[in-house]
Amino acid sequence: MNPSLDDPRRALERWQRLAPGIRLAYNPQQPAVIRQYLGLGHRLVQCGVLAPEWAWPKMLNLLLQTAHDEALPWFWRSVCLEYSTMPLVRASHHLRRRGDLAVPARLQARVGAALVALGATPGTAA
Repeated sequence: MNPSLDDPRRALERWQRLAPGIRLAYNPQQPAVIRQYLGLGHRLVQCGVLAPEWAWPKMLNLLLQTAHDEALPWFWRSVCLEYSTMPLVRASHHLRRRGDLAVPARLQARVGAALVALGATPGTAA
């Protein structure tokens, strides 16, 4: 289903098209789309199509924005938060390699805030 990286432009377009579906929970019964998004992003980084110091924070930001969006189903928000681990670790790694130690700490704090917000049971105030 994922386009081949023999055509990086098509793969990049596919990756970009997956993002709004995740952010807006187009199909919250299919969390596999999050794996597709992250996997394709990972392959695009490995092939040099996307810069890791840009791509990983972008993927993490998408998942965290979604996890914080109270208008979306709780299940979808919690799945997005679960999947935030890989981009968090990879973004932190690349930022630390560049000598930036403050941003990884802020990213971790955002994940922690999302965990607290989602710790409330569905339908209750966080």
